[in-house]
Amino acid sequence: MCFLTDLKGDRGKKPSQQSDLDSNLRVVEVKKDGIVIRGAKVMICGVAASNEIFLLPGGVYGEADKDFAVAYVVPRYIEGLTIVETTRPSDLRGAWR
Repeated sequence: MCFLTDLKGDRGKKPSQQSDLDSNLRVVEVKKDGIVIRGAKVMICGVAASNEIFLLPGGVYGEADKDFAVAYVVPRYIEGLTIVETTRPSDLRGAWR
């Protein structure tokens, strides 16, 4: 499991006020069988070695930011998820076999 934080963009503005709305995760579509989310999070632990990723809001939000105020868990290998690592790879699960 892994917890991530929002990029936040301009920290003086709420998520709905950002020039780039993808600087925070948000709900972009509600379907019968779930939600579609879009945006980015910053990894603060070894997400590539996790089986599930916990995504939590990065602050206290009001009505204008309700699409950003949702918590959810996604499988590590869900379709559409992109993980970009800028340091050494952290997924070493197969290294000990």
